[in-house]
Amino acid sequence: MKTKTMFAALFTIGALALFGAEANAVRNPDFAKLNDKGLPAIWGVDANAGTVLKNADGSCSFKLTGRYLRQILYGTKNALFTPKTDKYVVLTVKASGKGKLNVSYAHFTQEIKENGKRGNKFINTTGIATFTLSDKKEEHKVEFKIIAGEFCQMLMSVGKDSEAVIDEVIVVEKPARPPKRKNNLSMKEE
Repeated sequence: MKTKTMFAALFTIGALALFGAEANAVRNPDFAKLNDKGLPAIWGVDANAGTVLKNADGSCSFKLTGRYLRQILYGTKNALFTPKTDKYVVLTVKASGKGKLNVSYAHFTQEIKENGKRGNKFINTTGIATFTLSDKKEEHKVEFKIIAGEFCQMLMSVGKDSEAVIDEVIVVEKPARPPKRKNNLSMKEE
């Protein structure tokens, strides 16, 4: 029995390596790891943005009551951080609440300064989506593009009369589309 289990595990690992797996570009996507201030580790949390909720099942959520909850998207092997070509990604936010959840991202490039150190240059902020929330936990999805040579910081916020309980944030890169092929069929002459 152990041999079958080991074979199945090796087969799965091999298949994932060969065909690829959707890896979440968001670090600490479920807010389970906390920093010494009791806020989600790795996430940037502005003052008065919200709090971590400990759920009955032991998991965590983030109750967003302001702005901003943010994170730079690196991706697997930094594939989303200043990519050489445009990258298309799918964002999924598992959340409930009331009102609207706004998702945007800040565009940056990196430049070498006169002193030889690397620095970030802010370009602009682009709105990605506004999700309408309900008491029921739902998956909210949207696709967006990370522009070649840029990196993005994902930003989430709610308005004055809104609040969001976010259970998980997932960003996966869409597979590259194969180039369009010309139809190589020939027609018989009559």
